[in-house]
Amino acid sequence: MFRGSASGKIILSGEYAVVFGYPGIAVPAPFTVEATMGNTCHPERSRRATRAVLWFDYAHHDTLTVTHHGIENENYLYRILDAVTKITGPLSGHLTIENTIPIGLGMGSSTALVIAICRCLLEKQHSPLSCRSGRGAGGEGKNDEPKEIAAAIEDAVNPGHSGLDFAVIWEGKPVKFTKANGPTSVDLDLSFLKKAILIDTGKPNETTPEMVAWIKDNSLSPRSGFKVKGALQTIGHCTERLLKGEDIKEIFKAHHRAQITLGIVPPNVQKFITAIEESGGAAKVIGAGGRSGGGGIVLTIAKNAVTIASSYGYRSLNTEYCLH
Repeated sequence: MFRGSASGKIILSGEYAVVFGYPGIAVPAPFTVEATMGNTCHPERSRRATRAVLWFDYAHHDTLTVTHHGIENENYLYRILDAVTKITGPLSGHLTIENTIPIGLGMGSSTALVIAICRCLLEKQHSPLSCRSGRGAGGEGKNDEPKEIAAAIEDAVNPGHSGLDFAVIWEGKPVKFTKANGPTSVDLDLSFLKKAILIDTGKPNETTPEMVAWIKDNSLSPRSGFKVKGALQTIGHCTERLLKGEDIKEIFKAHHRAQITLGIVPPNVQKFITAIEESGGAAKVIGAGGRSGGGGIVLTIAKNAVTIASSYGYRSLNTEYCLH
């Protein structure tokens, strides 16, 4: 059996700002994607799977059965598999994927799926027990670093990403990230997460690539560019304040107001966060957010966050998982 896993992520500071060169900070989330490759299907996992499919790639003469649970977009899954097999060569066997990361809510499920599959299938490629040789660009598949391969696939299937998601999910520990310098490990006091609650406010109507493109367009607009750039600077400054150990609630409040200026916090989510702040707490959207629909996952620090969330019809993820 060959296995690969990857966690989700929580962006504490830096959404969108990292795309423009400002620093961001993210930490791993207590949700994972687990990929397991073997010769046979596991009956106990198949019973819990949403579907089992046969994947046959005529271009590479591959036969691979895939069982997955918690994956909504099969086309995206197959794009990853197509990209991996261009490196590994033909594969056969049974791949099982178990995902507990919320989909489409800003917690890095897309990137985690890339990394988990790459870790699993590239382990199979490099294992001395494997009878199949690697096949990369220039015929040097076995010499390619798994991280570099996974990063290249991430670029292909998630174009326009900032790099922050990949950095924290690959490293599996808190990181500071800038486009110029990449990821660096940070030693943060994360004790505030013991009291934090993740709230599911619903899926945004817009995808992350759509939102990133919209922010970029606004940053170049004569009418909105000044406000957008000011909000991005504020978010970058929040990262520096976080590194200095300033009051996390005050940082979140400033970050949230900058996100409102960017236009990524839907009206109902704004009202919810206002109620959190009026109760003495603080909160912020931890992903791309959206212009309409839900705002994805909101990280809240408030004693009565679950009660307030329930009054808005929102669900607390911490009823199932321990955040810290």
